[in-house]
Amino acid sequence: MNPAPSNKSFLAALFAGSLLLGACQMPETNTAIESGSIGMNGVNSRSGLHIDTSAASIERMKIMSQFLNKWGGLGPQYDTLLDLNYDGIDDYAIGWYGLAGNGLKHNWDVHIWHPELDTYVEDTRLTGLPNASFYREDSLITSFYIAHGGGHGEQWEWLNGGWQQTTTFYVENEGENSEWLLTDLTTGSKHSVRHTYQGIPPSSILRSHY
Repeated sequence: MNPAPSNKSFLAALFAGSLLLGACQMPETNTAIESGSIGMNGVNSRSGLHIDTSAASIERMKIMSQFLNKWGGLGPQYDTLLDLNYDGIDDYAIGWYGLAGNGLKHNWDVHIWHPELDTYVEDTRLTGLPNASFYREDSLITSFYIAHGGGHGEQWEWLNGGWQQTTTFYVENEGENSEWLLTDLTTGSKHSVRHTYQGIPPSSILRSHY
């Protein structure tokens, strides 16, 4: 079960009002999702303070309402539009920060627009990936969670019309002599790298914006 989002964002009422205008404002945060449009100091909002009455906008309002109800009115860090399945249609992500655990805990809920259904459908593979970084041009998503005692991470690639997990790593905290075990899921091969234990994986282990 995912931890509840922290109450460091706006109140539910503020989100409800901003959604009616087609955008929500977000607190500055060290969130990194999409290369290019999402930076280390914040996430671009859905922007444009205009009234959006499209079917997609109405569905997004429903999703946000469900999110607020699920977490007792606690607001997310952001919501944003981005094309996660390369069909030229914006999908919808809600980012939130978890409470449980002592590692970095940026999370997101991902909803993919299905034009044949005229609605969003939650992507259960991508939803909940901790500390995700999306590299659109490289068709790549990375994710990791590293606590005080140990951690793990993974790399996803867009292959054959879908997201496939291609690489994982696991590590236990052994200080400067920590062993980072990497597995190539496409070949089954494994190798390890000795590197100081840290809460954000080194670039030689996993690419990320954090």
